[in-house]
Formats: sequence, C-alpha cells, structure tokens
Amino acid sequence: MAVFTPINPEDASRIANAHQLAPPDQVIGVAAGSVNSNFFLQWNRPLRRVFCRVYEEQGPLGVAHEWALLAHLRRNGIPCPQPLGGVLPGEVTHGGKPVGLFECIGGEMSCQKAVTATRALRMGALLGRVHNVGASFPWKRQGRFEVSDLDKRLRWIKQQAPGGPAQDALGGHVHQLQEHLVALGQVVWGQGVHTCIHSDLFRDNVHWEGDRIVGVLDWESASLGLRVYDLAVLLLAWCYADTFDWELGRALVQGYQTHVSLTSGEKQLLMPALRMACVRFAITRITDFHLRQGVGERTHKDYTRFFLRLEELESLGEAEMNRLLGL
Repeated sequence: MAVFTPINPEDASRIANAHQLAPPDQVIGVAAGSVNSNFFLQWNRPLRRVFCRVYEEQGPLGVAHEWALLAHLRRNGIPCPQPLGGVLPGEVTHGGKPVGLFECIGGEMSCQKAVTATRALRMGALLGRVHNVGASFPWKRQGRFEVSDLDKRLRWIKQQAPGGPAQDALGGHVHQLQEHLVALGQVVWGQGVHTCIHSDLFRDNVHWEGDRIVGVLDWESASLGLRVYDLAVLLLAWCYADTFDWELGRALVQGYQTHVSLTSGEKQLLMPALRMACVRFAITRITDFHLRQGVGERTHKDYTRFFLRLEELESLGEAEMNRLLGL
C-alpha cells in the first residue's frame, strides 16, 4: 500500500473535523500510488467512504493547481473527483504535509485483459476531450518531469545505487537512459501543440462501469505539456501487455482524432514522444520503486518493462508504427 506517512485515529478525527465530519470509524490504507500516502476514511452507520491523500511531494501551490484543474474539468464534463469543500488548499496538514479529502468515485479499474477496442476507442476520445478542455485552463504550470528534471534523477540514482551485481545491471540501464535522454533532448519539440495534459493516465487512474468511463483520477502531475506526449503515455499504458497490441492502438488513436486532429508535425513527433515516455517512466520507477523497496507499503512496479517497450518500438521503426496506427 502507498502509505509513507501513517494516519492514526486521532489524526483522522482532526482531519475529518476540519471538513465538518464526525470522527471516522476506520482508516484503511490504499494499495495504489507511487509517492503519496493514500487512505479511505470510513463511517459505518450510515456507510460512507471518502478518499484521503497526504501529499508527500507537493506543497500548497501544487495542491491549489490540482484542485483548480479538477473544478475546471468537472465544469466541462470530464468525470473526475472533487475535493471536499470547507477548506483551502494546504490548510489541513498532517506531519507538515498538505492533506486532501475527496468523494469516492464508483466503478472499477480495468485489467489489461479487459482492454478491448471499444475501451481503447473511448480512452482516446476521453483524452481528446481533456486536451480540448485543458486548452482553456488559465493556469499554465510547467511539468515536474522535463529533461532537466529527469537528468537530475539519473544523477541521484548514480549516487544512491547499491554495489554488487545489481548495481552493474542498474548501471547499464542508467547509461542507456542517459543516452536516450541526450538524443531526445535534441528533438525539435516545437512542432507539437501544448495544452494541459494529465501525463500519467494509466489503467489504475480510470474507473469504468461496463464500457463507460465514470472517473479519471490522480491529476497531481497534470501540467502544461505536449498533447502528443500525453497520447504517447496513453498508448504505452493501454496497448501493451507482453507486446504492443496495435489493434488497440489504432482504435485509441481513432478515438482521439474524433476530437483532435493531429498535425503532420505531431505525427512525426509520436515516436520520439513514445521513447521519451518510456525513458520518463523507467527513471521514475527506478527512483520511486526500485531504490525504495521496503519504504512504505505499496504495490511494486518494475522499471524494466519500459525497456521492453522501448526495444519493441525501436525495432519497429517510425514509418511502420504510424502505418499500424493508421496515421
């Protein structure tokens, strides 16, 4: 479970009281997440649950950005959670860290086997709508995973990595990631269109009822960014099991283009964007999981799976990939 900062019953009562709620009957750690501490606060009579997040890395300004974006998205028809009212962003803290309470969203996450062409189509359409709505969001916040940020993480990995055979394997991967990062940093990204992007739209951040999307979660890392990069993340997240499923990818891109027409420049940038997303998630899974095993209670995520994606993309080539995606 993603629990780095525990919450005891007294803490939970204080947090609930700040939102004019009675002391909860239970505090339940949530088995999801990378860097934040997540819980359900539950009342038994009548039965009610709210989601509680302790922001481990964001200050009040980051929380304010997320809450303002959630309100903007909701007003424009994007299904997403809303924070409980009555407090300002960062006003309630625990251990010196901001806390947010959110109403729970129904539905359930999709496993990879349940990702059909219909679901891929609807995910692409959802992302297109998000990008159109995000274009009018007035808060232009830069992302936390730019090339310079990733380079700093790689240098930190070198300092923190343990010795022995495990270090030899990790060292080889770090060297490859540095080479990719240098090459991708030289790509002319100016051909892409910027909007507000989610940047982490994996399967565990979307809830379904049948084939209907009822909730899109975890907007903490949303920022101003390239929409083709967000599309690349979606393809990596929803169209890959042990290999890429290009039928799903084609459906996803088709759904996206019902709302957004990719420019010729964006089509040329899709392969570099896919490679950049592989590098980004390999690096953050090293820093957030591989080198933090045993820190907090949470589900482990293997960084090497992004090397497998990267190898398959490079063996395929840009022209063949675009053909398979119908671009």
